[in-house]
Amino acid sequence: VTGCAGMMVVYAGLAIRSKESNAALERESALTHTDMSTGLSSTRIALTRLPLVLARSARFEEPCGVIMLRWLDYHKQLDHLSSAQRGAVLSHLGARLRRLARNIDTVARMDDDHFVYLVESPISREKLTELGAYGLTFHDDDLFAFGSTDAERQKQIDRLKGAMADTGLVVPMM
Repeated sequence: VTGCAGMMVVYAGLAIRSKESNAALERESALTHTDMSTGLSSTRIALTRLPLVLARSARFEEPCGVIMLRWLDYHKQLDHLSSAQRGAVLSHLGARLRRLARNIDTVARMDDDHFVYLVESPISREKLTELGAYGLTFHDDDLFAFGSTDAERQKQIDRLKGAMADTGLVVPMM
């Protein structure tokens, strides 16, 4: 009986140590996968996911997208804040971007003032305006097929202009 009780204590001690070790590994993994200031995915995760998103898009012939976000005047807006205030602002920004993203998408902080939103499938114009998008740029072949007639091209241009007017997005090149 004493031997059994002793073994139970050893077993319980090993189980506790194992749980603590697993928790430490999970914390370490989270640190390498998450930007701690914003709670968003790390640059490494975004760069790992990008080729997978593109491959999945090609395989299933579904559109995908990469939205690059830049925080204008980042340093001017944050330099005067204390470390705690800066952390609160970045945490709030991360929470807002995570709320806007769908479960299948990835939002990551690439560096101080650059963020990326990997869109796994089509996204609505309304969702783009929720993100605070200003506008979009593209090549002609992104809007209509190469070799399209003038009428087909104008139809697609008018369709895009209407959608942009509805959402307040602009196309600076057009």
